[in-house]
Amino acid sequence: MSLITTIDPQQAEGSVARIYNEVQEMFGYVPNGLKLDSVNPQRMEQHWNGILATLNHPTLSQTFFTCVRYLVSEAQRCEYCIGINAGMLINMHGVDTEIVSGMVADPTLAPLDHKEKALLQFVLRMTEDSTTSSREDIETLKEAGCSEREIYDGVSSAAQMVAGDIVLNVFKVQPDSM
Repeated sequence: MSLITTIDPQQAEGSVARIYNEVQEMFGYVPNGLKLDSVNPQRMEQHWNGILATLNHPTLSQTFFTCVRYLVSEAQRCEYCIGINAGMLINMHGVDTEIVSGMVADPTLAPLDHKEKALLQFVLRMTEDSTTSSREDIETLKEAGCSEREIYDGVSSAAQMVAGDIVLNVFKVQPDSM
């Protein structure tokens, strides 16, 4: 599964067991990417809470967050996350496979409304070079309908994805087999 030993769901105890159970109930299995967090239960708790925050976001769509994860992972060359998020776009969000693959070259193909497309393009640009943000960028996003919280949450989600991709790549986490 990875270069370091993780806790198997049948052997888990405490907070790791609780999170595994919640993940199992929600997704039907425990992804290898989340199993990696079992090495550090506090980090696992943070990661799971972050997932729940995006799943329950009051205004941004799940499709938006999945597009962010997919396209950031493409840029970071994280094969694990590319696969899982492409699968989510296709199987959970009903996005055509040609659109999913085309989004890599042209993120404007993402099946999002105007506001979320503008935010997606901004967060992708910020993961490439975070020093290029400007007051004009924020005002343009506001004009597109984004709140400051949405801008913050979009950027934060993308930044967390970059960090997650690094960790998954370092430890060579293998695709899930179900």
